[in-house]
Amino acid sequence: MVKKWMVFILVAALLLALPFHAMAERPQMDTQTYLNLGDSIAAGMSADPGESYFDGYSMYLEGFGFEKVPGVPTVVDDGNIAIPGLTTQGLLTTLSNPMVQEMVKKADVVTVSIGGNNLLQPMIGSMMMEYGLNPYEDSIEDLLTAIAYRGEDFWHEITEKHLNMLRYAEPELCPLWQGVDQFQTDWPRIISVIHALNSDAHIIALSIYNPVSKMESPEFYQLMEELIRPMNQTMRRHQGRRVSVANVYNAFRSNEDAVNFSVTWFPNVDPHPTNIGHQLIVEELIKVRNPRAFR
Repeated sequence: MVKKWMVFILVAALLLALPFHAMAERPQMDTQTYLNLGDSIAAGMSADPGESYFDGYSMYLEGFGFEKVPGVPTVVDDGNIAIPGLTTQGLLTTLSNPMVQEMVKKADVVTVSIGGNNLLQPMIGSMMMEYGLNPYEDSIEDLLTAIAYRGEDFWHEITEKHLNMLRYAEPELCPLWQGVDQFQTDWPRIISVIHALNSDAHIIALSIYNPVSKMESPEFYQLMEELIRPMNQTMRRHQGRRVSVANVYNAFRSNEDAVNFSVTWFPNVDPHPTNIGHQLIVEELIKVRNPRAFR
């Protein structure tokens, strides 16, 4: 049997025979990359510059050696493909774009904010038409101007009409329930398309939150809950080894400063997260998984 001291001498001799740079060099792991997909929340709408969840989570991942997936100059920013107004159907169309597909193929982590517009588009579109506006041409600012011009009585009449529409949990009678059904069809397809492009990508979805204050409008809040619940359940059902859900819904339910949406007179019809809301999203994304586990 070889003596331990002889083994030690042999190993030491081999190490001394190696060039110094070979001893000093360590194998470099490939840089991991991050991509954000989604709607106006993903775009950071209503957050101050640098305060969006994309900014915050990107900075967090950078501490673990991540980089943003390179974008296309003057077309797409690094690491962020975010289109205000995007629905689940719109995201599927976006994912058919070759430029977007190339970015998805390069991503190790993909966060997805989608689904809110499946509800908000028909609601805001319907409201705009009540005020004689075109949802495809006019803006939220135009709607607020029209609300102020028509006055408080007309506003309450419109909101009551929308509450009546929400009371019918049937797609044939309520376009918002049509949006729910569409989400349930589209979400598993979105996961499949991303993983068909990049089977190693870790997808983290943001659960859908309720922008309505329970204290301010209990019935409206509850009706929105009934719409949101099946969408979040669909997300949870499709979790897996490479698909997770950040619990934004719970975080926002516990903090009324996350959104400033209000239906009282004079209304604030902006359903997007505040700076506080975006910070809460970052915290929920961090809870999902240690970035070292993405390798």
